[in-house]
Amino acid sequence: MSSIFLPRRAIIQAGLAFGLSGCASAVATNNNPLAALQTRAGGRLGVHIMVPETGRQTGRQIGLNSDERFGMASTFKMLLAAIILRRADAG
Repeated sequence: MSSIFLPRRAIIQAGLAFGLSGCASAVATNNNPLAALQTRAGGRLGVHIMVPETGRQTGRQIGLNSDERFGMASTFKMLLAAIILRRADAG
């Protein structure tokens, strides 16, 4: 059985690529229902929803804090683990 070797640099680059793939441009909306959800939750909410084109409608979008960056749960953990391992190797 053959084994696959992935260098740490490739793992870190993959983590960055996945993390940055979630960045989207801001969507200006008035009376955003997501803002009320953020207020009730008592935290910061980052959401961007895109509805694909259907029939006569063009793709609709709604977002809240879409222009901000947020750590994506599992992807962020992988990147953090790679950084910690790199620092441990460096001493």
